[in-house]
Amino acid sequence: MFKINRLKSSIEKLGYHYSVLDYLKSLGIYSLLLSAVALAHKLKWQFAVLLILTVILLLPFIIYAQFSYTYEFQRFNDYCLYLKQMTIQYKTHKKIKSALLQTAEAFKENSSRMHTCILKAIEDIEDGENFETALSHIEDHYCNSYILKLHSYMILGEQIGGDNVYQALNNVDFEDWQSDVIRFQKQKNNVKKTNIYFTLLSVGISLFCLYMFPMDLMRNLFSLTQFQLMTFLYFEMLIIAYTLVTCGLNGKWINRKE
Repeated sequence: MFKINRLKSSIEKLGYHYSVLDYLKSLGIYSLLLSAVALAHKLKWQFAVLLILTVILLLPFIIYAQFSYTYEFQRFNDYCLYLKQMTIQYKTHKKIKSALLQTAEAFKENSSRMHTCILKAIEDIEDGENFETALSHIEDHYCNSYILKLHSYMILGEQIGGDNVYQALNNVDFEDWQSDVIRFQKQKNNVKKTNIYFTLLSVGISLFCLYMFPMDLMRNLFSLTQFQLMTFLYFEMLIIAYTLVTCGLNGKWINRKE
């Protein structure tokens, strides 16, 4: 229960709702699939239970990885949309507050964290805070060199104005970086898909090898301790490998140093 509560807390920090019932549903589906595989391979119940215990241990990492991917994907899209909208709106209105107000409209539909950060920044400006403090609400959650550069140019524009400052916004050329990130994430997704196909194929090949021979010949094999142990280890390795690839390829899409 402690691990479930910690998983629930970690997911809710990302902005998503997750309940114990959701976890039990996922656990039930994985356990049923694993039980069916164990039954098809004639595994003794002791080994089947050990496999299910492995799933119970690793499932929180798999679930969190799924939510983390969705969170980072949304965060990246919000970040790129903000850069694009703020550049356009600031060139048009030449005022940070006006640009923020117009940009906030683009985030109204998805009610993302970016929308909340923009509203806090607007509120600070209206309360008389300086632009650095106001824009820090956005920078704290979406810190990256492009957003810092954009904000510095906009603040300079508010202070001294001039067409040179507005033209300097063209230097915030984030499109190549955006394309590189998308390309890299597609490559990682392809590896994840390959991992799923490999796992399914491994189970399929195993079943084919077992049932391509007459059952009378295989019955004695099923009862051997060596067969039971090797089959258990085979699926244990598949579960661990699947988890490592699924979780290991997750990561932040937006890094401070980029």
